[in-house]
Amino acid sequence: MLDTVLDARYSILYTRYYIIILDLEKKLCYTIFDFMGLLYISYNDL
Repeated sequence: MLDTVLDARYSILYTRYYIIILDLEKKLCYTIFDFMGLLYISYNDL
């Protein structure tokens, strides 16, 4: 699926945001990140 491609392309982006959001909300961030990267980035904007 596209998940693999997106994960590879935005691997660095996810890592950066993942750590930042991780501190704020571990569960929410982890759930969104695990399910879809697109939603993860969108949530970060909010």
